[in-house]
Amino acid sequence: MAKTQQSTSQKSGSKKSRSRSKSRSKQKNRAQLKPQDWTLGLSVVHPKAAGIDVGNAKHWKAVPPHMDAEPVRQFGCFSVD
Repeated sequence: MAKTQQSTSQKSGSKKSRSRSKSRSKQKNRAQLKPQDWTLGLSVVHPKAAGIDVGNAKHWKAVPPHMDAEPVRQFGCFSVD
């Protein structure tokens, strides 16, 4: 019985390594992203305003890129976070 469990775990390990190599080759073959126009034709009303996305598990905060070295951050929903 121990031999059966060992051979099963060896087989599943080989599947994982094959799927990892496939995903790596897919990443190499992806098309490069084009630079985007972040203005989207909108005018700035309040230049120091932040955008906040309130979610069930996480809150996201975004400020203009020139205002902070890390313009997008995430926060947990609870005081402990």
